Amino acid sequence: MDTTNMTHLIPEAISTGFNRLDEAIVGWKNSELIIIGSRPSVGKTMFGLNVALNAAVKQSIPVAFFSLEMKSDYLLRRIMIREAELNVDSIEWARMEKAIAALKDSPFYIDDTPCLTVNSFKDKAKELVADKDVKLIFIDYLQLMRGPQEYLAKRVDEIDYIVRTLKETAKELDIPIIVLSQMNRVIRTQTGSHNKPQVRDLCESSSIEGHADLILLIDRPSEEETADIIIAKNRNGALRTIPMRFIRESLKFEEG
Repeated sequence: MDTTNMTHLIPEAISTGFNRLDEAIVGWKNSELIIIGSRPSVGKTMFGLNVALNAAVKQSIPVAFFSLEMKSDYLLRRIMIREAELNVDSIEWARMEKAIAALKDSPFYIDDTPCLTVNSFKDKAKELVADKDVKLIFIDYLQLMRGPQEYLAKRVDEIDYIVRTLKETAKELDIPIIVLSQMNRVIRTQTGSHNKPQVRDLCESSSIEGHADLILLIDRPSEEETADIIIAKNRNGALRTIPMRFIRESLKFEEG
């Protein structure tokens, strides 16, 4: 277990795998609902996978990843590329096999049930905690989750019910639940400059902001490797921006 970036954690917190992010948020804390948002094609799924694997592979912490968008085989391909540090356009079988072995031995569980309802998720989460001792759960992504039938024609109320239920589940199970969320597409100013994402850019943002303990926004101003993790809400700490790099070829985030 790598403890080099865990000096700023409280005893029950889980390291993100990134030292400066741990310092700012004190790791993933039990009972918290955490939102990670980004605009389309910026890398929210890969950032979620990066921090999930940092826990499961590097720290041997049981992690569940609910993939509502991608099938498990496609998700696993991305994981293999990241773990083996391969070029996304090439395959090196020796490194791939080593990554497969590392993942096979790690407590990482994928559920790719499509059109998952929040109540079904709650039941599955309880089973995973009871049967697999799962300590950290990811959901990719919020806008693909569904609420009860009575909310289907009332999207704002449906999102409020979903987010409220996710927060209640995190508290009941006493684990962090990290939810990836879609944001509105980038809108350029009249001068063509880049607008940094804000909490209000989250789709159905009012309910999300109200119930979340922590909101991280991923910003990549261009197609370059630079990326910022913006701490936009932190119920128990400071707001700041953590500079990182996104290595597109290996689908990996690193501290910049």
